[in-house]
Amino acid sequence: MRFSIVRTDKNNAIHLTLKAPEWLMERIQSDTKAGDVARLRQHVLYFGDIKGYDKLHTIAEIYPLVELTKTGNGRLEIAAFNGIVMLHVGGLLRQEDLTAVKEASKQLPMTLAAFVGADGRSVEVLVAVEDGNVNGNGNGNGNVNGNGNGNVNLNDNLNRMEAFYRKAYDTALGVYSGILPQPIERQVVSARSCFRMTLDPQPYYNPHPTPLKVSTITITGTGTSTGTGTGTGTGTGTSTSTGTGTGTGTNSSLHSDMALYAVYEQMYARAAEEADEKVADVAEDQRLEAYVTVLARMLCEMGVPEEEAFLHVSRHHIYSDDYDEDVFRSILAAVYAETKPQRANDFDEVSRETRRLINFLNTRYVFRRNTVMGYTEYRPNNTWLQDWLPCDENAINGMTIEARLANLDVRDKDVRRYVHSDKIRPCDPIGDFLFRVSDKWDGKTDHIAMLARCVKCDIPQWEQWFRKWFLSMVAQWLVPNQEYGNSIVPLLISPQGDGKTTFCRMILPKELRWGFLENLDVSEKRQTLQAMHNFLLINLDEFNQISPKLQEGFLKNVISLPCVKIKRPYGKHVEEFRRYASFIATTNEGNVLSDPTGNRRFICVQLTAPVDTAYKPNYEALYGQAFTLIMRHKEQWWFTAEETKAIIAHNRNFEVTPPTIQYFNEYYDIAEDESDGQWLSPTAIFDHLRHIAGSGLKANNVAAFGRYLKNIPGLKGRRMGNSRQYLVREKKTEE
Repeated sequence: MRFSIVRTDKNNAIHLTLKAPEWLMERIQSDTKAGDVARLRQHVLYFGDIKGYDKLHTIAEIYPLVELTKTGNGRLEIAAFNGIVMLHVGGLLRQEDLTAVKEASKQLPMTLAAFVGADGRSVEVLVAVEDGNVNGNGNGNGNVNGNGNGNVNLNDNLNRMEAFYRKAYDTALGVYSGILPQPIERQVVSARSCFRMTLDPQPYYNPHPTPLKVSTITITGTGTSTGTGTGTGTGTGTSTSTGTGTGTGTNSSLHSDMALYAVYEQMYARAAEEADEKVADVAEDQRLEAYVTVLARMLCEMGVPEEEAFLHVSRHHIYSDDYDEDVFRSILAAVYAETKPQRANDFDEVSRETRRLINFLNTRYVFRRNTVMGYTEYRPNNTWLQDWLPCDENAINGMTIEARLANLDVRDKDVRRYVHSDKIRPCDPIGDFLFRVSDKWDGKTDHIAMLARCVKCDIPQWEQWFRKWFLSMVAQWLVPNQEYGNSIVPLLISPQGDGKTTFCRMILPKELRWGFLENLDVSEKRQTLQAMHNFLLINLDEFNQISPKLQEGFLKNVISLPCVKIKRPYGKHVEEFRRYASFIATTNEGNVLSDPTGNRRFICVQLTAPVDTAYKPNYEALYGQAFTLIMRHKEQWWFTAEETKAIIAHNRNFEVTPPTIQYFNEYYDIAEDESDGQWLSPTAIFDHLRHIAGSGLKANNVAAFGRYLKNIPGLKGRRMGNSRQYLVREKKTEE
């Protein structure tokens, strides 16, 4: 493995040299004679970033992911892939933060190097990766297709290499996000990622990392590859693979966990074998305790986190007669406390007991603050697959009991104070999911139309209308500060048991299913506004139960809101929150729209057959298509004036016809000209109908009657003084 170092001289000529990682780690421990990096950091100190620094070209660029070669015409081409991905943690203004990120990176065995970036406010983490589908027992840097020196053979096309790199980056991002104390900045995924020559007197370097295994079975493509890779450890690996396939939609975080779990299991197996040899001469009645002690020390020295070590030790001994969870935990805790190095200033700024509690919680659990839902979530700090759960009172009470059982003198308020503090890293699950799937669409298959076809109907424009609604829903997550919200609501109409609600749930993938809400009481206005911020898709189930007053007033207003303004519980002022939720609705009745001024906010869909609930969407490709259409193709996701008119005309078949209009249709016709009819005001027409119908028509319905007349197609109207008149013809009734 060699890094590519690119310099540009005064004549803009490009110079390329290849150096081993060991050389770079030694080189960055001191600055150049001219102090190039120091001057750059002085510029950042005054101006905030590296923009505008006129000497930036004098600092060499380092390409750690690939080996470059210089062609005859001076161009730099990729010659080999080093089996590395690079993670960037920026915005670190304090030395303690820089040190903390490097220290956390050391915990993972796949970290090749971690060092401060050229700007002095970031840390670059180099992660060793390899193809998890390649067979072989070498544990060096042979990846995807070895060529004898541990690098990728580029006789394969570069597209496959780029695809592997994108997958590896996503996997490493998922693994390290739960470990590093600061958020990782998602970068543009490219094999040509680079950083400037930097300065770090104490970089972290692991010459023999355990590569993170990356599953590539979901990469789209066809190809055959053969190669042999010899790692820097013991053994060689040879692989032959042929594959044709398309991604089917997977959970990246689960893949990351499984890949990391396999790495730790390999490390456990090696440590267990050596530990068993070391305690072979220990007395039988003392052997288990000695074995666990030696095993724990070896796992700690190998960089396996304490809770991860307990997971693997317990899983291999849980069925043993001598297994005792409390004993095993106490042994591991004592060994890790003794073996793991402590920094001298660990207890300078905070009390010893508080630091012990924080260390305990971060050892047992991983926390994140869900910025959409507005609460903290947690999961065990190991690679055993488990979804994120909210830190509610039950969870906090359980954590408190676990801490007290571990001899920590804490109360639930201490745990609650930390869990609900700004020390917990923020996480945007929507953005993480959408960026992960941003390149999963093949550019051809229309997955949005395939989802729309699950709804069987005879509306010619249904696929087109559903496409725009779906894009508007995703755009509302992607594009903040929009002038208008997603103001269209598909309304599915059919008898019970046709799968309407199931289809609504099908729209969101499992990763975002927490954002689906149904049975919302729209009459609770504050609850509705809060839900529009905390959820992604709201199903107005049994839409016919919503009163006409709510339809024509509050609901009509909130559907169009670009943001929501509410006061938090116990808050002192109203705050503005981003709107995430779009609406969809279902009902069993056909005539449910009651707004007399028109119903442009709904798309009524009368099902002609049950929904195809057997269809399983490829969510990665589905949302990858939406991301591409919105962010790259800039496709319009809002409805045009012509489309809105078509929707209004379509919805007239589903409007509630009030008694006054029924009487009007019974006793009046629309006149073409004055010779055929007469101009009458709504009041005059209503009085005549009331004379016929009697008390069944109430006098306070005159205003609503006038709004209905205004929206009758073909009915001519004019303004006369302070009132409107309509050209109608009274029908002749048979005596």
